[in-house]
Amino acid sequence: MEGDEYDVARKQANEVNRNIRKGDSYYSDNKLEIYEVEPVKFGGSPIDLTNKSAIQGQVHRKYVTPWWNKIRDEAKKGLNK
Repeated sequence: MEGDEYDVARKQANEVNRNIRKGDSYYSDNKLEIYEVEPVKFGGSPIDLTNKSAIQGQVHRKYVTPWWNKIRDEAKKGLNK
């Protein structure tokens, strides 16, 4: 997903994630962030609660995001062959 379609979906995901965090102090008390199990970028639902999970932000940025970025980059390489 790219461009305007991604921007709209990401905005939806951010809004849902924000509302989840606002509705339960457990997330802020434990420094947890909400993220999509299947990233919106790869077609994951931005609003389906079954596509949401929580993880500490520093762990997400250190391990999960780089892992997905590697998959994205490998997929792009495969498409460009």
